[in-house]
Amino acid sequence: MTRLAEFLQEKNGNFSSTRLAFLLWVLGTLFVWIFISIKNLTLQPLPESVIIIIGILMTGKVTQKFGEKDFIPSKSNPTPPTEGQE
Repeated sequence: MTRLAEFLQEKNGNFSSTRLAFLLWVLGTLFVWIFISIKNLTLQPLPESVIIIIGILMTGKVTQKFGEKDFIPSKSNPTPPTEGQE
């Protein structure tokens, strides 16, 4: 359970709703696909709409990651400024 919590957290310790949504969609899709494939005794195709939604979630997470800026403390300013402080 600890590793799952670590997977869902960003570097700053906040939980990522995008990662959670992606994980739930992938696991839910996989579960339903396996169930239907076993029921019909043949591998079933995935609908394009499901593939598109998973692709959108993955693209959103990748884009978000590139858009984030990590705070790197400098020697002159070791802590980030708080509200009202500049």
